[in-house]
Amino acid sequence: MQMDDPVVPVAIQNTDWIMGKKTGVLYGSRKFEIMLMPPIESRDADDLMELITKKRFTIASELAA
Repeated sequence: MQMDDPVVPVAIQNTDWIMGKKTGVLYGSRKFEIMLMPPIESRDADDLMELITKKRFTIASELAA
């Protein structure tokens, strides 16, 4: 926010299938997807928490689709 740069939300889908939760085991034959969403302008946010909330909502919306 101090530099007035946009934030690019990134969602990574299917990682729970690639790496077992709390096991450290990696299943390399699985596929995952990285999604880059449109940038969120930091100058449009009133404070840091608003920017974080917008970013989280954007990522959650993409993963729910």
